[in-house]
Amino acid sequence: MIGHMPLIRMRLARKRPKAVWVWVGITNLPWAAQWHKFSDLWAHPEIIIEPSDNPKSLDLRCLTGLQVHIDGNDTTDRIYRVHMACMEAGAKDVFTLHKGELIWDRGEQVGIS
Repeated sequence: MIGHMPLIRMRLARKRPKAVWVWVGITNLPWAAQWHKFSDLWAHPEIIIEPSDNPKSLDLRCLTGLQVHIDGNDTTDRIYRVHMACMEAGAKDVFTLHKGELIWDRGEQVGIS
């Protein structure tokens, strides 16, 4: 997992971003690992879930109470497992867009036209 440590430091300082972007399987996003160096990105930090990360073993407590947006180019199953891991970590809302399907809250799916 990349980009989570600055978010953890932010949360420990009692700061709360507006939302967090979580990228699954997309590892070529240089700004996602460096978001904390640009103050205009502090309201929307980014985390990359790497291909070697197991969604069940990720410590996502830094997402507790936050709105989370997930996107990625990994398999639907893996992205869905990251979605559920965010929910289990206590994220307030989780919005996941993958292959034209929006998944939110407790895993409900709605097609997008």
